[in-house]
Amino acid sequence: MIQLADNKSCTGCACCHNICSHNAISMQEDSEGFLQPVIDRDKCVECGLCMQRCPELGHAPLPESSSCHAAYSHSFQRNGSSGGMFSAIADYILENGGVVYGAAFDDKLQLHHIAVDKKENMQALRGSKYLQSYIGTIYKKIKEILRNGRKVLFVGTPCQVMGLRNYLGHDDTNLFTVDLICHGVPSQKSFDKWIEAIETKKGHIDGFSFRKLDGWSSPPRYIQKNKSKPLRYDLEVYMWAFYKSYLFRESCYQ
Repeated sequence: MIQLADNKSCTGCACCHNICSHNAISMQEDSEGFLQPVIDRDKCVECGLCMQRCPELGHAPLPESSSCHAAYSHSFQRNGSSGGMFSAIADYILENGGVVYGAAFDDKLQLHHIAVDKKENMQALRGSKYLQSYIGTIYKKIKEILRNGRKVLFVGTPCQVMGLRNYLGHDDTNLFTVDLICHGVPSQKSFDKWIEAIETKKGHIDGFSFRKLDGWSSPPRYIQKNKSKPLRYDLEVYMWAFYKSYLFRESCYQ
């Protein structure tokens, strides 16, 4: 019988959800709001592909690197959370007819991985987001784009990058991936609770920024009627718990 990674080891990368051609695996919220794979036994044909490709069950080897470099972008440093290298790499991909995938908030502050194929739409992907994004069936879409010979840049946590690579099952010269240096991932549910608490005090929020505004490091800020308003780190339980590593997915501790 098929047994997926348990809640302690599953990273929520959604490789199994994407790889199942019978749509037998769905990603469902657990009690803390983290998405966990659940098998519909009526649809499952016991092919075992989900277990073979799972990064936690398959023990895929980590890629080796022969050198290490540090860099930042003069052009994009002010637009990003750190050195702006994501935007510089994305520019190269877009200028060569490719597609960039990264995490972006929607109008309800739900974090999803989305596709961008125009430079003017890049801002949504920039900036730090301190929670786990929803992958959905993005890996399937990336596979189709690569089949068409286009370049793809995928940016995510190391778990998500490994999930994509295991889903594809082979290297592709048109695929570029960037692993975030990940501190750990809270759930969308815990972030929603924080936003709900802020809105109870401040009213409806139109947007949110975790780390940077206009090129300078800053405390988290919420956007209300086109105005940016700061929040104090020491008074916000979510940020305090994030830095203390209390909010993370169980696999982050393993």
